[in-house]
Amino acid sequence: MNRALHISVLFALLAAAAACREPLPQVTLADTETPPSSSAEKRLLRIAIAPMESAERSSRHYAEIFEAVGERMGMKVQFLHRQTYGDILALVQHGVADAALVCSGPFVRAEHEFGAKIIAVPLRAGTTSYHALLIVSAAGPIRRLDELRGRSFAVSDPLSTSGLLYPADLLRGSGESIGSYFSRVIYTRSHDKSIRAVADRVVDAASVSDIVFDRMVQQEPAIASKLRVILRSPPYGPPPLIVHPHADPALTARLQQALLHLHEDAQGRAQLAKIGLERFSPAEAVNYDAVRRLDRGAWGDQKR
Repeated sequence: MNRALHISVLFALLAAAAACREPLPQVTLADTETPPSSSAEKRLLRIAIAPMESAERSSRHYAEIFEAVGERMGMKVQFLHRQTYGDILALVQHGVADAALVCSGPFVRAEHEFGAKIIAVPLRAGTTSYHALLIVSAAGPIRRLDELRGRSFAVSDPLSTSGLLYPADLLRGSGESIGSYFSRVIYTRSHDKSIRAVADRVVDAASVSDIVFDRMVQQEPAIASKLRVILRSPPYGPPPLIVHPHADPALTARLQQALLHLHEDAQGRAQLAKIGLERFSPAEAVNYDAVRRLDRGAWGDQKR
């Protein structure tokens, strides 16, 4: 579990892992920074953002929120981006990031592998949950999952709940896998790219987060007319902000309090509203058992 592996995982290996339950892709920290040592550098709050959306969109959506949090804490924020969820988890595991905003699937993996803890979850439209959406082109005839056999499919990341774990679970019940059911699988590395791949008819279908889908439709209304939602998953625990179990407890507590109180002034509410959030909440009442079941179905009890 403590050995670091490759940061650049071939797409073919990812496809094989998704279909055949081979070990999860590993990462190396060769290109990451050594944790800062000087007193000035220690004032940095290092936040990793998982690629649920492309780096450009993630930076645009979350920069204001975490910079506001940093101001409340008297700290300068450094954003860390990587290409895969596994890479982001490695930053937390090895102390390169103080906290990371991740999807529910990566959290469950991190919880299993090194005991990651949630410090806050986003509240959206009055709920701390989200759904996976199975989408196809609105210009085509497909309206059911069984019509997708032999078609092409886009996956955002092999650790993604909505991008892979949910559709894999749908197929597992009939003895199929992502690799056996679809004729071609591509890895896009973010939900917005999967959505665009379907809208542009690069692939026939994808399973994506409704958080990213709703945000894209709000920002680009024309894209909605190009897409058809044919399945909606049960609710899953939302993308949480996680920390290592041995992270600095004082820093973790300050970060948590800054997030939980961000909505209490007009500026904070406006920053949250820009990305469709109402506030951050404690994670005690959030249930990730459904995601844990999907994770076990895909990977069993194996660790990377």
